[in-house]
Amino acid sequence: MSLNVQQNHGEKNKPGPRASGLHTVASDTHAAVTSVQNTLSDLTTDKEESKYGKNLKFIPEGTVTALTEVNNNPGVITTILTALEPSWWNRLDNPKALEALFNLKLNLNIPPEQQLAIAGILKRSRNSIKFSDRIENVLAAKKTIADLNERLKSDIKRIEEKSPKLNIASPKGFALDTVDLPAPTSLQQVPFPPELNALVQERSAKHSMDIQTYTENRLSKTVLDTVINGNIPVEIYSTNTLEVFGKLKHEGYTQILKYTTKDGDYNKYFCVNPETKKSKLVLMTLPGKSYQTQVAGSALLYKNAEGKSIPPENMRIFESGIDLKNTYRDILEAYNVKPETIIFGSQMFHDAFLKQEFKLEKSQWIQDPYLNAIIYHYKDKEGNKRTIVTLNMSPHMFGDKIKSFTSAAIERGAQRIIFNGTAGGLKSDLKVGDLVVPRQIANVNIGKPGQSANIVNNALNFTSELKGENVKIVEQHGTVHTPVVETMPFVSSLKENKVDTVECELANLVEAIQDSGQADSIYFSAHLQVTDIPGTEHTNADKSMTLDPSYINKDINKQSDMTRLVLQQFLQDIQPIKVEKTVPSSMTIETRYQDHARKLYVAFDTNKQIPLNFEVPQKTFMSIMTNILKDGILTDEKLAKIFDACQNFYKRYGFKVNVNLL
Repeated sequence: MSLNVQQNHGEKNKPGPRASGLHTVASDTHAAVTSVQNTLSDLTTDKEESKYGKNLKFIPEGTVTALTEVNNNPGVITTILTALEPSWWNRLDNPKALEALFNLKLNLNIPPEQQLAIAGILKRSRNSIKFSDRIENVLAAKKTIADLNERLKSDIKRIEEKSPKLNIASPKGFALDTVDLPAPTSLQQVPFPPELNALVQERSAKHSMDIQTYTENRLSKTVLDTVINGNIPVEIYSTNTLEVFGKLKHEGYTQILKYTTKDGDYNKYFCVNPETKKSKLVLMTLPGKSYQTQVAGSALLYKNAEGKSIPPENMRIFESGIDLKNTYRDILEAYNVKPETIIFGSQMFHDAFLKQEFKLEKSQWIQDPYLNAIIYHYKDKEGNKRTIVTLNMSPHMFGDKIKSFTSAAIERGAQRIIFNGTAGGLKSDLKVGDLVVPRQIANVNIGKPGQSANIVNNALNFTSELKGENVKIVEQHGTVHTPVVETMPFVSSLKENKVDTVECELANLVEAIQDSGQADSIYFSAHLQVTDIPGTEHTNADKSMTLDPSYINKDINKQSDMTRLVLQQFLQDIQPIKVEKTVPSSMTIETRYQDHARKLYVAFDTNKQIPLNFEVPQKTFMSIMTNILKDGILTDEKLAKIFDACQNFYKRYGFKVNVNLL
């Protein structure tokens, strides 16, 4: 907090009406004290509270009187008091620091003997209960952040020494006390997923991978040890960032330290309440039970040097009830995408593959906070326009999220779904590098297969066309929420129930096809590359395992070989189409409402004090508006749709959309 107040030197620098009290030449100490107190009161009205902070309200009257006896100019005294901040207190015994503060920073031209006298009064004022409590608590909160910051830097240095190629950003702190944030409206605490409760019961058991390293690389050993030793609560949120910050500020947690780690597709914050000195760890994940289970499960499984873990009762999970299926549908509608063919897997690989094999280039690239999709358009040999959508698994399609997207895509016309995944090998004859094609696919979150979907995997038709020992058909494939649940007892149960391979998405995708009622008409193909063997030295906990030496040769069958065979059926004699679609970030829409020419003006109420990118959601909303009003006619039904879109966008992205009918 700082306010630089200059003394009056004539009409040229005449102050505005709010500052006029600072320049009154007082005839006596009483008048000077009254002038300073009135100005301080004026500066701490509700309107100016966020600008000048709360410290001014706690300046004792005796302190003001003593200061004005040393220097009778109220402008000087008010400048000093309004510039007070916690960092001053460790400078009051340093004459050089006082000179820099009073005469260089504040430009007050105070003699050295006055500087020392003022510093002495300020030090004594620190004993005032109302004032010192506020200052001490702020200092304590900042010290907590600073101490953790230093330990994080040491942790980062330790990791970088082990892995020189890592580029880990230094932790950065910020404050929410002056940021205008609404209280959250849709956040609700939710119970632990059943899989997480089961994991808690088994956390004393050996894990199938190095869960300590896995968790340290995602959450930081330093932070986790601090949380366990300090009995600090942990909160996990599946919602937009602004709603979380609104909740934190509403609860008084305004000192925020964001930190980054080697891995982990989510934001991490250590938060302190400067009034109560309490702190908590806040983790923000994407929506879905799979993400909740992964983040919460890894944190709960971590053990410090004494073997202690985070107690389950110290962890809470919150979500805002976002309807993911409707979210994906709205995004696809906004960009006018009707995805006849969907390819799940590495976008980078498929972009190069489609360009090389079929001369297709990107037509659109959707980069929304909820969806990253690359769109390709082409004409088939009959001249019909067709669309291919490619998607990475992580982070937007991870776990159960893929089911919501697939359901929305089928409603938008998806006819072919091709899945290129990776899996852990459980069957004894499987090795890293094997290309597997499953017959049966089921969720195995309870440690054994549930009901397998009655859907034919068309990739089975091409296994004979691929030469090589690494192409294998497996009878039973299983899907879990996350590898974090794969303790050794859990893996043993899967093997006992004859599950051959395991990963995190495929059964959810198949369930979406089955639930659509169109399973007979949708072409489905799935194949996976074995990338690790759970419970062995080839467990791919942190991308550290090496490929089985017997498969390191240029003749190995890869996922691309199977993908090529599948796509060749549909992409013969095609004509590529390159379409560049741009969407304005703001607009006034000409329309007709009740037989009168009207205009719809769209404005976005974004919070500029929070460093988030609102550009992509704005474009998505503009596309939705354009699609609703594509015929130029506004009806009450369309107004209701626009209202629903505004509500959904606030819930998903955390900013308000104001639509005015002019």
